[in-house]
Amino acid sequence: MMNAKAKELGALNTHFANASGLYNTNHYTTAYDMAMIARGCYNNASFVSIDSTADAYIIPATNMSAQRTIRHRHKMLKGRSYYYEYCKGGKTGYTDESQNTLVTFAEKDGMRLICVVFKEATDDLRYTDTKTLFDWGFSNFQKSTTTGSQLGAMFSNDNYYNSAVFSTLSLNFGLNASFITIPNKSSLSNVTMTVDDNYDMTNENGVMTTHLKFLYNDNTVGTTTLNISAAGTDTGSLLPYVSADVSSSYKPKTCIKINIWVVVGIGAVILFIIYIIEERARRKRQRRHYNRRRRRL
Repeated sequence: MMNAKAKELGALNTHFANASGLYNTNHYTTAYDMAMIARGCYNNASFVSIDSTADAYIIPATNMSAQRTIRHRHKMLKGRSYYYEYCKGGKTGYTDESQNTLVTFAEKDGMRLICVVFKEATDDLRYTDTKTLFDWGFSNFQKSTTTGSQLGAMFSNDNYYNSAVFSTLSLNFGLNASFITIPNKSSLSNVTMTVDDNYDMTNENGVMTTHLKFLYNDNTVGTTTLNISAAGTDTGSLLPYVSADVSSSYKPKTCIKINIWVVVGIGAVILFIIYIIEERARRKRQRRHYNRRRRRL
């Protein structure tokens, strides 16, 4: 179940061999995958509410055990030694093999960031490095608001028209306003969209689920899931940080696909025909000039 959930959250290079996190040769992940799992946690309000508190939780004594105190170990929470005012929680980790690890959530001016550090030599370094990365992220990136019409305009992208998704079904779907995190010196005009052709047709009533990625210099800065029906029924869009106040619907536009080599071939034929016509005209002019000279002589 953990492995299935990890893949659902986008952690495609992760495998859990146990539920404790203790070392196992078949137990592995990546920093990116941990960020994907953390994003799933971050989007769960109940999880964040529990994870963001520095308070202790006391489990009363039972006939099987004495009273136990459970305390969050993350040191960037309020009142801790590495307090960071934008920290919203996270998770510490340590084994002899992986050394000190840390996953942390932070939010400033409405922009959320997730930091993952692995293989830190000391407990102190994982917190100082995390703060350095957060400060850099908040200083160099911005949360850009996108409207439904702006997102829809990206569908003129050739990747969309040439995708298997477009050619398979007559699409009818809606896109809501959303937020995309991009560098400070860029704008939405620098963002492109690509369609994931690995779609799922196993849903009930023939509904297809596919995924869109919003890219900035080949880096994913936003994603959305589209549920598409061949019958053109209402469909859903699950954009991160969705704002429901702006909504637009889009249907596929008429599109003609042209093979570039066909265009080159047609151009070559046209140029050849023009050359033949010009050559014949040139020869006629030469003959007229030659005949006029003979008559003068």
